[in-house]
Amino acid sequence: MHTAENNQIISALEAHCSRSPGSLVLEEPAGQTWSHQQLLERADALSRRLGVLGAVPGNRIMVDLPPSADFVVAVLAAWMAGASYVPVTSSDPRPRLDRIARTAGAKLVVHRGGWTHQADDGKVQVSALEPVAVDERPQYDDEAYVIFTSGSTGEPKGVSVGHRALYGYLREAGRLYAPAGPARFPFQLPPTFDAAITSYLLPLVHGGVCVPLAGARPVTALLSDFFRETESPVVLKTTPSQIQLLGRLLEPRTVRALSGSFVIGGEALSYEQCEWLRDAEGVTLHNEYGPTEATVGCIIHSFPATLRATGPVPIGRPHEGIQLGLVPTGSEFGLSLSGECLANGYLGDRRGGFRYQDGLRVYDTGDLVSVKDGLLYYEGRTDDQVKIGGYRVELGEVETALASLAPGRQVVAEIVDGVLVGGVVGGDGEDFSGLAAGIRPLLPRHMVPRVVRTIGELPLTSHGKLDRRRLRGLLRELGEN
Repeated sequence: MHTAENNQIISALEAHCSRSPGSLVLEEPAGQTWSHQQLLERADALSRRLGVLGAVPGNRIMVDLPPSADFVVAVLAAWMAGASYVPVTSSDPRPRLDRIARTAGAKLVVHRGGWTHQADDGKVQVSALEPVAVDERPQYDDEAYVIFTSGSTGEPKGVSVGHRALYGYLREAGRLYAPAGPARFPFQLPPTFDAAITSYLLPLVHGGVCVPLAGARPVTALLSDFFRETESPVVLKTTPSQIQLLGRLLEPRTVRALSGSFVIGGEALSYEQCEWLRDAEGVTLHNEYGPTEATVGCIIHSFPATLRATGPVPIGRPHEGIQLGLVPTGSEFGLSLSGECLANGYLGDRRGGFRYQDGLRVYDTGDLVSVKDGLLYYEGRTDDQVKIGGYRVELGEVETALASLAPGRQVVAEIVDGVLVGGVVGGDGEDFSGLAAGIRPLLPRHMVPRVVRTIGELPLTSHGKLDRRRLRGLLRELGEN
């Protein structure tokens, strides 16, 4: 096999294969199972196919597949070809996907239809993208993947993460989350959300069985069925919003039978959101914090599901080898990170939010924290970035899309009572509610405002800046009327 050199994840998978080639590593809901050897052989075949189509070391390959064995195979195949992978979803607007392809300089996409005129017949296809002009710039060393996040300038930005940082995360995640015995890892978060990495790569490195969950039914319903049918310990990667919904779907007897680790991240977590798990004596909960620029997760707080507490759950303490910087801002601290967890940088702007201090490379997160009893607590942001369903969203990108539909108008976007709302400044009788539908072809589903309201004028601070606290109150009042 033409395995890419120095890829510790593929090396770990090959080590499992040499010890027990027939051992199970992946199981699809339909009943099809994959051994370590079968997974490697399938990935090797796809890697050779990528090579025939022109993939060379240093390339980036877009992967548009749902949680599935095919997705895992595509990731491994890209690495075997010496390339990195860029997860995307064809449900996003095509102009956005085209911008991602141009920014990444991707020449190939692995998919099941949607990129060509061929129908989705369930078979994996590899298509060449239209030739794109890419600025001459050095390829990042050791790049494992690129995740595109919302950008404050109105354009999605790609975060390049290296193999060393990725393997460091998986090493710590295995130590903290994986049970001593065999475990099942439901792969149910979208691959474009880097939190999903815990579900589809950790079992390959640490041991266990990845179980992709995707289909026509809502994924949380599929997940609840999975819990009813499994008797093995489980390592679940989820979000606070989903954990709360899951609690409304599972029966008490199913909850009592649960065991394993629930790793919760992407949003602020409260004890109340997981109080339904208090009878799950075999479950440990892990509140995981980490921006994409710090490779999935780097700060953790673990506690038994049986713990009776209220209020916000601390984000806890950093992984081994992670250094924290705390800059006082009143009663809170601005948080910065350094260590092997840091990403390579942003495509086209490697430095970005990264800097050097006393010889260390540092990332300023933009997050505010407090410290109580030696534990970190998340307190909010220093900017307008928000979280929606675990996804990071820059309100500026939403506002840019909204402004393209209302030329010459002042526009805003804000989270009001957990809902994304748009606003356009206009006069009496003007109605901009139709822009909520018009914005859908421009942004991913989670970034589309539920409603767009007409605002008489923007509330400003004494310094002439937008007063977002008053804006939220105004948008709420308009909704009530």
